[in-house]
Order: sequence, then C-alpha cells, then structure tokens
Amino acid sequence: MMTKLAKTVLAGSIGAATALAGSGRAQPPVQPVKNIILVHGAFADGTSWGKVIPILEDRGFHVVAVQNPLTSLSDDVEATSRLIALQDGPVILVGHSWGGAVITEAGDDPKVVGLVYVAAWMPDIGHSANQASEPFGPTPVLKEIKVDAKHFASLSEDGVINDLQMDFPWRSGVSCSRFKDRRTGLCSMKS
Repeated sequence: MMTKLAKTVLAGSIGAATALAGSGRAQPPVQPVKNIILVHGAFADGTSWGKVIPILEDRGFHVVAVQNPLTSLSDDVEATSRLIALQDGPVILVGHSWGGAVITEAGDDPKVVGLVYVAAWMPDIGHSANQASEPFGPTPVLKEIKVDAKHFASLSEDGVINDLQMDFPWRSGVSCSRFKDRRTGLCSMKS
C-alpha cells in the first residue's frame, strides 16, 4: 500500500511540477519547482512519509515533512507556513488525510505553486474538513473518534489498527504511540 501511496504522491508531484515549470515564448521564464513539503494526517506524524521522501529525493526534489503539532488547524497551518518560509524557491504542498485541510489553508502563500491531495480532505474555502465529508457520511475511522469537552480527540487503538492503518503492517513504526494515553489506551490529539 505504501508503494501505491508513494507512486501517487510522486506522480502528482511530478505532474504538478511539470505543468508549472513549462514556459512558452510569450511567458517569462518560470523557476522550476524543486521543493516539496509533505503534510501528514491526524493521528500520525512526519515519519508517515518515510518511504516517500527518498523516492522524491532520488528524482532531484528537495523534500521535507512537516511535524504538525495537531493541536488545532491554525497551529498546523503555522507549522507548515514556517517550513514554506524556509524554502528557497517555489513549493508544492502535498497533504494526506487531515493534511489536506492544512494545505488548503497554507496554500495561499505566494511561494506555493501547487497543492497535491493524497486521500485527503479538500474543503472549500470557508468550510471545515467535517463539512467536506457531510455529503458522504462518516467513514469507519471518523466513527471511532471521540471528542471531549476540551476538544481533545481520541481514537482507540482498535480504531488505529482496523480503520486508520488497516493496510499497513502494525510494526511499520507508524502507530498511535506518540499520542497514546497510558491510562485509557486511547490515541489522542487536540482538535
């Protein structure tokens, strides 16, 4: 499954870079896109892009993965914006899952020349990720998320294994351990 994800990201990134890097006689020269910023989903971290990064780097791209705090959309956008500011030249943002909502917001930076959504939320301007999913109903993983009075979201380990990472080997190194509450056994993030 990660190979398909890697190929999808690679194809989308290369396609966007190719489309944006071309120039005709009537157009001024366009700086080629070499910077790709990968934005992870909820209940994950930057290591979830671990197999994608070397594939893109082998093709000459400068690739970084955001380590979003997952405390709020604005905090995640801020973390992504900091990485955009550090890039030298145009940037393509790639978002997976919740990362799609993040790149939608962060994508208005003048350095950003393309957005690639990989199985990601793609909310319309002014809409939330939740509103984007309303026409389709809740997915199994969304049914497993519980939000408390302080807007802290939790996902059971069973939800991680069976809904969030159902196609990944459990021992892949990507798990809920970063957020796991030892008392409750829940994987958590601030929503």
